[in-house]
Amino acid sequence: MFDTLLGIDELDANTRRLEREAGGQVRITRLGESWNGRPIEMISIGEGDRNVLVVGVPHPNEPAGAVTVERMIARLLGPHGERERRGFAWHFIKAIDVEGLRLNDAWLRQPRTLRNYNANVFRPALDRQPDATFPIDCPGHVFEASTPENVAWQKAFALTRPILHASLHHCDFGGAWHALSRAEPRLTPVLDRIIADHGLTSFSDFDIAGWPIDWVSPSVMLYPSARQIIAAGMEKGQAAAEVWPYGEMSSGYGEDRFGTLTIVTEVPLWDDARLRDESPSGYTAREQAAEARRQFIALGAFFDRHLDALGRLVASPDEKELLAAVGDMVLWGGHYPSYFQEREAAADADRSLSMRDYFPNGIFHRLVPARGYSMVARLADMIVEAGRDREGLALAAKTDGATRAEAIFEELERLGDMQPVPVETMTAIQMEAIFAAADMLNEG
Repeated sequence: MFDTLLGIDELDANTRRLEREAGGQVRITRLGESWNGRPIEMISIGEGDRNVLVVGVPHPNEPAGAVTVERMIARLLGPHGERERRGFAWHFIKAIDVEGLRLNDAWLRQPRTLRNYNANVFRPALDRQPDATFPIDCPGHVFEASTPENVAWQKAFALTRPILHASLHHCDFGGAWHALSRAEPRLTPVLDRIIADHGLTSFSDFDIAGWPIDWVSPSVMLYPSARQIIAAGMEKGQAAAEVWPYGEMSSGYGEDRFGTLTIVTEVPLWDDARLRDESPSGYTAREQAAEARRQFIALGAFFDRHLDALGRLVASPDEKELLAAVGDMVLWGGHYPSYFQEREAAADADRSLSMRDYFPNGIFHRLVPARGYSMVARLADMIVEAGRDREGLALAAKTDGATRAEAIFEELERLGDMQPVPVETMTAIQMEAIFAAADMLNEG
């Protein structure tokens, strides 16, 4: 049961079975509904006023967290459940973005390859993501346009007022890492050890242009709140709306409203031995940055070529969600050419990179454009199949996107040997990190 990624129908069926078989051991609270009317539920185990809230699928292309929740529920209801609860009441949301998970369903049922994943992947625009639309009111910026899914998440926070909150993200590739909403020096070495114990590489190169990110160990960073991101940008003379025109994230919201410690444990869908390869890559940092800049410039030109036409043809709710997601990539992807240009000009840009240094970012600046090309191809295909492509514009976009994505997949196959990380490994790392944080909080 815990060795495969699960879709929304399987998760719902498991909840109904739990409701029948667990009797009075669980409580199920309806928190709200998705934008399409699907229920969002919270499963609670244990009593008391010391609460832990665990939320799966904050990004719908990151479904492993739902399996982590299933594993944790089984463990807390098992023969040693009372001990496993550690004196806390536990509250679980299997998938906060249920409609987004539905739009990822196809690749969950196929072999986990880059082609299958990218051909069917969906990740919503930031202003439609549950974990980026908490309300915020800070200097220069007010956001109140919470999604229905986010409103349900807010209700979970209000009902539980958790001491500990886990938002179960994961990444496509690049090693595993943790993020905390505040520094917890006693917890950091334990989190480092969990990743090493499972044989994955600790990744400390996560970087988003303009974010004030603080790495406190080889695998642990302090996740900035939206307030901190906006403040850092404004200190550089940027307008708040340019820096972060969205809401607060769950880590900042929980910390600010309830003093909640949030832990995010990112585990990858794929691993590769080159992440641990210290041999020369043949690239300098300048060459890598220039290569990345070219990739994002090409992606921007592709979007310019096709999106206006596709925007006039979309009609169904799912098509509109895909178009918004691609439009969001246009917005944030447009920042990357100048970001990489700055890295080309950095004082240390002529340093030689090992394969270990080159490979994660080398994959990133290929996978992100591949996702953009593939999402446009998928959107165009939906329009073609609906019979609305009278001038052949959607077919042209589909062919162009699929061709460009395929060229990247072929290049990636030459560059590395990416292997799927077992679901058992992904979920074990997340589960152990949450329990480690609970143990630390119990120590006072």
